[in-house]
Amino acid sequence: MRCSFVEIVSIAWRVVLAVMVACLCIGNAPAVEVTAMTEGNEYRFAFKGGAFPYVLRLWESPIGKDIYRGIGLRSPWYENPNAQNAWYQNSFMDISINGKPVIGGANANKKYPLLFERCEVLESGGERALAQYVWDREEALVRLRFLMRPESRALLAEIQIEPKQQIEKWFMDCSAYPGAYTSKNDGDRRMKTAIREEKSVTNVQVNIQTEPWMLLCDQKLDMADPINMRVGFVNNGCAGFYLLPDGVATNTVSLTGYPVDVGVLAQPSVTRLRFAFDELPMANSNALATMQKEAPKVLKLLKEETFQPVSLTAFDVERERKEIDGMSATGCSCRRHIPQVKDALKKADGAITGYKLNSGTKPISAEQEALNALNFYRRSYLTAVRRSDRKVRVFEMRGLGYGKYRTARVLDNAGKDGAEISGGYYYRSGQGSQINPFPGTIEQMYKYDVFLMLDIDTHALSSRTLHLLRQYIEDGGGLIVFGGFYSYGASNIRDTPLGSILPFVVRKAPFGLCKAPEKSTLAVSGTCAFLSAKQWGNNLVAPWFHELVPVEDASVVMSNGNMPWMAIRSAGKGRVIACAGTLMGSPSPGKTMYYEWEGWPDCLWRMIQWASGK
Repeated sequence: MRCSFVEIVSIAWRVVLAVMVACLCIGNAPAVEVTAMTEGNEYRFAFKGGAFPYVLRLWESPIGKDIYRGIGLRSPWYENPNAQNAWYQNSFMDISINGKPVIGGANANKKYPLLFERCEVLESGGERALAQYVWDREEALVRLRFLMRPESRALLAEIQIEPKQQIEKWFMDCSAYPGAYTSKNDGDRRMKTAIREEKSVTNVQVNIQTEPWMLLCDQKLDMADPINMRVGFVNNGCAGFYLLPDGVATNTVSLTGYPVDVGVLAQPSVTRLRFAFDELPMANSNALATMQKEAPKVLKLLKEETFQPVSLTAFDVERERKEIDGMSATGCSCRRHIPQVKDALKKADGAITGYKLNSGTKPISAEQEALNALNFYRRSYLTAVRRSDRKVRVFEMRGLGYGKYRTARVLDNAGKDGAEISGGYYYRSGQGSQINPFPGTIEQMYKYDVFLMLDIDTHALSSRTLHLLRQYIEDGGGLIVFGGFYSYGASNIRDTPLGSILPFVVRKAPFGLCKAPEKSTLAVSGTCAFLSAKQWGNNLVAPWFHELVPVEDASVVMSNGNMPWMAIRSAGKGRVIACAGTLMGSPSPGKTMYYEWEGWPDCLWRMIQWASGK
């Protein structure tokens, strides 16, 4: 008996979320969530469900010959363009170890090519929303986590380091623009705590034992004043900051310049700091009253929270085994994939056990190893579930003229098991190129059997998404790439994570396009599981195509005259097809463009079937 797709999806979600479901809030308690989004080289975490929505944006951009990297904190401006934050939207937090920047500032650690080692959502949809960044530096592994709870308006945070060498100094600096963007001559910056008030221009030493929270505001730009416009920006209210004293050497607040800076110097032997941020878009007096009321709750949460992902702390290998055994008992055809899933579970169990035993000595590296193993188990299970359903699911990246490929006609050739096609559209703007929508998480991506790239510039996909797409293919997914104006050389695909799994390499830059000889036609080369000379039509042409060179372990299955035109290759457990053809040009008399041939939809369906492994 073969499971229905609904049953298979139900099984998958039970295994993937079994641990988290046990920890979700009960009854009518509100849930909080964090969603990951990417746009170019900007990575966003959008926290929702608490008293105030926050968006973290990690980004990098060239400034002259340098590269600037920063983390900004904002309200969801993409929902409300007029929204402004008191905490700096571009770089509200700089972190440095032994005087070397980890994040923040121009040319921050130029020798590290990656913006981060990890950037991911760990929990969402329950009592907590948890996301993290991890940086691997010469001095230490650095982990920064942000957490939201429904009962708190503040965004909780924790920095933890795992030293690799002697730590002499590590430092965090947070920047806010309370009231609005102004200058030090046009504003009256203030710091207020439970016991005092300080104003610009001065540097203030804060005793965290007696002043664990502070309100940053501006007296001139108080929202109580109806005239709240400065430098074209809407007044944005106040910023709140909470800090636990554990591990803090000094806490200095600078009211002397354009921003208000909160500098926290950690004790050299300490490996963890905990703090929280608050946005208070309200009059100064109301903001102060709000912080006085919220402070006990926020500080209590900071003391009690573990910041550890519940997927690890509540992991129950026996429960997971029972779920897998239950899947076997259904008679589902996915039983043949279960040995691989069980092996992945065994490795995850070993890594998580090691993390629980060694988290005191290697709190970050042991945990990341456990998360990697759990991630692999999850991927293995989702892959097995997908391969067990014979319906072929396709995601197409719809580039220029994509409709000419007639992918919708594939459904006519799919047979009794069927096919399902969805996709996202490629577009270019002043902010760069994008594909929208695009499945950016493991759960979203791994439900598809094949990804089609129809004249797509890979710059439209972030480096993180490209790494995930390659991982998906090597785990058993399929990829089919077609050429065009934006494809191959123009997209610099050769230097992306996909470049090394393609059956072709790009010979010429930037486009590698060449015109086919007048009399050349497309022909099947050798033997192929999805093509034969009998099935392929006569006098089919591709006037313009990419000049590509097949790699050593690729099989060329079609040629255009004496030039390679289509090749296939295995990539891990997945399959890749690359076609040099484009939609450009017009056929000469008596010839037909390959994509206009009546048999093309059936040919494309057989290509998709082969790439899917079904």
